[in-house]
Amino acid sequence: MSGVKLHYHVEPATTDTVADMKDDGLEADVIAGDGAYTATIPRQSAGRMVGLLGERDGWVGGRGAFPSDAPSRTCLYRTGEPNPSSQLDRYHVWMPASTVSLLSSAPRCPTSL
Repeated sequence: MSGVKLHYHVEPATTDTVADMKDDGLEADVIAGDGAYTATIPRQSAGRMVGLLGERDGWVGGRGAFPSDAPSRTCLYRTGEPNPSSQLDRYHVWMPASTVSLLSSAPRCPTSL
């Protein structure tokens, strides 16, 4: 397989930086040839949201991507998110800045019927 890439950006930026993903057993990749490709991106300060997607060429069927509908959708992770101890389950919903903007400008639902 050739051309495994990681595309990432720090929200609210929309321009991706591209990093080569490797399976050579060097640096962050622990075992060479195991099919687990690794890339390292710069450390981010706490509270930053990072969007990313993976892309590969050279396999049966042509191009592959994760998520499968990338780049229209990306994976998001938030750095340094506090997780206070609690007996209650906790769920986080992460949205890109473009979705937050769209929802913020959407018409409001009436509060009474």
